[in-house]
Amino acid sequence: MPGVYQFNGTATTSPTTITYNGDTSDSIFIQNTDSGSGSLLVSFDGGSTYKTLANMWDYISINAELTSFMVKSSVGSKLYESIITV
Repeated sequence: MPGVYQFNGTATTSPTTITYNGDTSDSIFIQNTDSGSGSLLVSFDGGSTYKTLANMWDYISINAELTSFMVKSSVGSKLYESIITV
């Protein structure tokens, strides 16, 4: 069923997998909302590679059919927000 999921959280240096009730995404938007040091790292391939959102308000937006993504921080913790359409 079409819908929108929003996840606000705190990423740590340990990867966290974000899923959306077994649904498959149409689009994913993730934003680094933390002003502290370090970067928010986002993976769409199960943690093999990560995209870096270095600064507060950096974001990534993709159209993709995925059932999850991963977030982690390069150091300490980082606040983030995400919106997923399914």
